[in-house]
Amino acid sequence: MLASAQDVVRRAMINGFSVPPKVTVSKWADEFRRVGSSSPEHGSWDTSRAEYQRGIMDAEADKRVHQIVVVAGTQTGKTEVLLNTQGKRIDRNPGPMMMVQPSIDLSRSWSRQRFQPMVDLSPVLKSKVSTNVSRDSGNTILEKNFLGGDLAIVGANAPSGLRSRPRRDLYLDEIDAYPASAGREGDPVMLAKARQDNFWNRFTMMASSPTIKGFSRIWEEFDLSDQRYFFVSFPCCGASQRLVWKQVRWEDSKPETAKYECEHCGEQHGDVTRHRAVKAGEWIATAPFNGIAGFHISRLYSPWTALSKLVSDFLAAKSHPEKLKVFVNTNLAELWEDEGSKVEEEHLRDRVRSYGPNSLPSGVALATAGVDVQDDRLEVEIVGWGKSDSAWGILYAVLYGNPAENEVWSELRDLLLATYEREDGAEIRVSATCVDTGGHHPNDVYNFCRRNRRYKVHAIKGGSGQSTNAKPIWPSRHSRSKNKEMLFIVGTYAAKDMIYGRWGLQHDGAGSWYVPDDPDAGYDDNWFAGATVERKVTRYTKGRPFQEWVNPPGARNESLDCRVYALAALKSMGPKAKKLADGDMLTAPVKAKKKPKSNRNRESFL
Repeated sequence: MLASAQDVVRRAMINGFSVPPKVTVSKWADEFRRVGSSSPEHGSWDTSRAEYQRGIMDAEADKRVHQIVVVAGTQTGKTEVLLNTQGKRIDRNPGPMMMVQPSIDLSRSWSRQRFQPMVDLSPVLKSKVSTNVSRDSGNTILEKNFLGGDLAIVGANAPSGLRSRPRRDLYLDEIDAYPASAGREGDPVMLAKARQDNFWNRFTMMASSPTIKGFSRIWEEFDLSDQRYFFVSFPCCGASQRLVWKQVRWEDSKPETAKYECEHCGEQHGDVTRHRAVKAGEWIATAPFNGIAGFHISRLYSPWTALSKLVSDFLAAKSHPEKLKVFVNTNLAELWEDEGSKVEEEHLRDRVRSYGPNSLPSGVALATAGVDVQDDRLEVEIVGWGKSDSAWGILYAVLYGNPAENEVWSELRDLLLATYEREDGAEIRVSATCVDTGGHHPNDVYNFCRRNRRYKVHAIKGGSGQSTNAKPIWPSRHSRSKNKEMLFIVGTYAAKDMIYGRWGLQHDGAGSWYVPDDPDAGYDDNWFAGATVERKVTRYTKGRPFQEWVNPPGARNESLDCRVYALAALKSMGPKAKKLADGDMLTAPVKAKKKPKSNRNRESFL
């Protein structure tokens, strides 16, 4: 029997407006996602390549789950997991969405380098996401319109973006790098989540490497979840276990011998067996479920990482607290327990060694200086540097005099132009200097630095920095003072973290810091007291914890400040400093430039 015209139209309408069959994110990605040549594995997406990603993505289809938390190491594919989830929901469950990156600049980079390539290479998305990139179109760098919804891409440091219109879906990437407060308006995560209040079917997905214990936002969210870990079984005994760093074994100083030792029977396995075990692994929750699915995955599970690479990275970082912290956070996806916030004066005295300004160890390859300015004096430290940022105090001097007059600056000039002799006869001179402008006599400091810029004498000022979002020790570019003078903003928080971490090292060798026992070097009781006087304390801004270095009332900390500035001067030299320290630029013993003899050249330092 032939169907009537009305039946045909009715069926066409039903078929045209029917809801596509439900699929998981992994199935959607395997069928529709295409990956470009910038990925280590371009072409059609294949979830089985990193099997642990399947459970994370497919939690999106569980109607009981309203939030997914991913604590992940680098090169585990966490960003791709976010992208696949966004792509599937744009295609099958569109609505108003928001993607939050730590900053506006990172938001633009993510849009250009990650999201847009996914759309351009995946036909099912390209047909739905607006492609016109004119100013008035529905597709700009930070705003993507598609059939049934749109995606706003914002920075956690911009409160205006977080206050935008209501959002059903929220994606937050690297939340441990977010500022404690978006401007003056409070925690950016809470501000973003407030945009979801009007949606009964809201969905949140966040991912990050963790940071410091007690301050990691992603770990705080993970603690609220059902805390799922990926368990594997090796063929040796078949017992289930997590992959953890303590089970990695290798011969001394030979990363290429790295194996994974089964914690149950002790048999050791290479990368091939480890990767096969991961392919057959499973997620197991270790806490009660309350609507939040939490996943923890380290780089030990990554199919793109060899154990030898991890061991090599560990050996390079183990003697350097600041590097070891990065290894623990980004490779193992574990919290760092900060033990470098306090160093006792007695411990620092254990770093005293037998040498002086004219009998420096042969490991000293270059020197820098840090200068603190007070009302009646200049305090200056000259520090020698070697491989792996090893450090030897060379000279600490207090130059009394009025900084508004030339005499004390002339004394400083003599110290900076002097040569300091190594035990092998080589001569070292100061390669770069930082002078603080943040306190007394800033105009005199600017005058001195401006006249001697060719000697790498920099005017600096300590920058604010809290918790994990501290400024880098040396900025990428200079700033300008109110009087248009060249000024460099130094990350004092990061510098003190590094200094206290190095003071706390118990061993000698590469990366260790030392103090001379020569009385003429100037390292007296006042220096030891001032170098260890500050403490790291926890405070709160807009309800969020942050750490801050504080100086007890009335205590003197000039010796610590001078070391901060000398360290900043080292960082100002960039890669050149490392090449000098490693000997890559040396073909003969270091010889310093002689002091200028003419009055004209000497006066140029004033």
